[in-house]
Amino acid sequence: MAGTRSRARQLALQYLYCVDIRGAETGGAGSLDDFAREAKVARGSVEYAGKLVAGVRSEASRIDGLITAAAENWALARMSAVERNILRIGVWELLSGSDVPQATAIDEAIKLAKAFGDKASGSFVNGVLDAIRKRLPEKKEP
Repeated sequence: MAGTRSRARQLALQYLYCVDIRGAETGGAGSLDDFAREAKVARGSVEYAGKLVAGVRSEASRIDGLITAAAENWALARMSAVERNILRIGVWELLSGSDVPQATAIDEAIKLAKAFGDKASGSFVNGVLDAIRKRLPEKKEP
């Protein structure tokens, strides 16, 4: 069984994917709470998923710029919606002042890519996030 934060990342991915696919800026999938209730997700996971979703949305321009710069020859529009949103979550965790170590953020993103993407998604996500991590200032690990 997935841990609280792993489940939160799954929920955030599913929610951001729905919003992305529907093209709505203001919750094309309804509220995250409604979405989580429908998926029967535990409250602890919903709280962290809320931080992920809010962080990705508030830093969208910066995150997308970092992804575009690191994903050589891959425009965001060419990426699958699954990979694009996994990368957004991973980048937010790399950037944020959260207690998630950078290696863990990348590993968790790879797990999401393997579970929800195609067979090449894990390698693609790993390559892009590692390139971004190398460009960021050293993050003090907890």
